[in-house]
Amino acid sequence: MMVARPSQGAALDLLAEMGKTVTDQGRMREETRLMARLVRLEEFRRRRGLVQFTRQELNQLLQLYSRRVASGEWRDYAIQHDTARARFAVFRNRLEGPAFTIIKFVPGQDDKPSYLVAHGLCPLRRGTSLSEVLGVFERRLTLVSNGS
Repeated sequence: MMVARPSQGAALDLLAEMGKTVTDQGRMREETRLMARLVRLEEFRRRRGLVQFTRQELNQLLQLYSRRVASGEWRDYAIQHDTARARFAVFRNRLEGPAFTIIKFVPGQDDKPSYLVAHGLCPLRRGTSLSEVLGVFERRLTLVSNGS
């Protein structure tokens, strides 16, 4: 039975993966290599300047979303962050565009972000707090008498 031996290039690649190198004289030398670099997410986010929803804002959005899913109106959502705005889009059908989009814009000079609820390209409500603009989704119940 004959065993195939790896080529010299494959053997050197294997040694490199193990963190060892072969010097010019053919001696092996251990090298310390960092496999990963530790990055603190706070510093990374601060440096990039992304607009993001806070945990409290996400809780408000997901509570609204879960109520509408339970009633059968919405089926899916998507969240997108960039340097100018954060978007929470809800969909009635996965093949259509978003039914509503809740947008958080970058904080202005007063350090307060602004919010917008839009239906397609039509803005429905603007405001300085998320709960204020989510009020557009509150249903008004109307009592109807049967005439007696």
